Formats: sequence, C-alpha cells, structure tokens
Amino acid sequence: MNYLILISGISLGALLSHWLRKRRKRLRLNGIRERERYLKEKKELWKKIKADNLKHGYGWHPDGQQLKIWEEADRFMAMNPDEQKAYEQEREKKTQELWQEARKKELKKLDRGDNISLTPEEKKRKVMLEEAIERNK
Repeated sequence: MNYLILISGISLGALLSHWLRKRRKRLRLNGIRERERYLKEKKELWKKIKADNLKHGYGWHPDGQQLKIWEEADRFMAMNPDEQKAYEQEREKKTQELWQEARKKELKKLDRGDNISLTPEEKKRKVMLEEAIERNK
C-alpha cells in the first residue's frame, strides 16, 4: 500500500511539474506574441501619424547637413577601434585649427586700425583671445 501511494505521488508530482512547465512556456510565448503584436501596431500607428502629418504639412525632412551627419556616423560605426581613435584625433585637430582661425578673425575685428579706444569688455576679450592663441600654438 505504501508503494502504491509513493508511486502515485511521484507520478502526480511529475505530471504537475510537466503541466506547470508547459503552462509557463505557453505564458512566455503568449507574452512574446503580444509584444510582437504591440510593436506591429505601434509601427502601423506611426506610419499613419507620419502620413497624416505630411498631409497637413507638418512633415520633417532632413536637410543636407543632417544627412551628412548621419552618413558620417554610419562610417564611424563601421570602423574598427584603432581607426575610430585616429578619426577622433583628426577631428579634434581640425576642431582646434578652426577655433584658432575663429579666434584670429575675432582678434582682427578688435584691431580695427582706427584711433577709437576699446571698451573694457573688448580689452578683456582681446587679452583672452591672445592668451588662447598663444596657448594653442
């Protein structure tokens, strides 16, 4: 009799375990399907909103500069880490050169050549520009 209870208890436990595993699997799959359905509906809704906005003239179209930025970002992501590092250094160098040119232009504007003296703010700005140019040489 004890053996019968033991065998039936084990088999009931196995059946219950199997049923719970199947139920968890089914719930997980249903969750995945629901998420896919949600994403699909979201995508369709986004298309409708976009079409509606274009119809009413609210559309946003990227300009040439934005497209260049996206292309540059795509190229950067396609590079290996060493190339990315070299590219970043080159960009930093170009940025510094552009800043130097901008400082020199601004300094030229402050040195207008006439006999009008500079205001205190202009004098401070001129000193700051000269120091920045010297520092980055």
